[in-house]
Amino acid sequence: MHPRVIMALAAVAALAACAAEPPAPQSMAVAVSFGMRNYCGLGTSPAIAVTNPPAGTARYRVRMVNTEVMFPTAYETTVDSPGTSIPEGAMA
Repeated sequence: MHPRVIMALAAVAALAACAAEPPAPQSMAVAVSFGMRNYCGLGTSPAIAVTNPPAGTARYRVRMVNTEVMFPTAYETTVDSPGTSIPEGAMA
């Protein structure tokens, strides 16, 4: 085989090995901050920010648990909220 052909094949193989992998899809993330007005006794749910929700999301299933009590009970609900946020007070 001709040396130039060998070099060309080696260059193509090297470039193929260095090809960048496609970027990984970003994970969905949730951010929430509880203040004094958001505790259960006062009845106002906190605002919840959602980053990178799946396309076409129209509602969220939310489960909140107070982990600072001895016997926590979960509160679960479904909230209609297209977009990337659930406003404060949306969960009755």
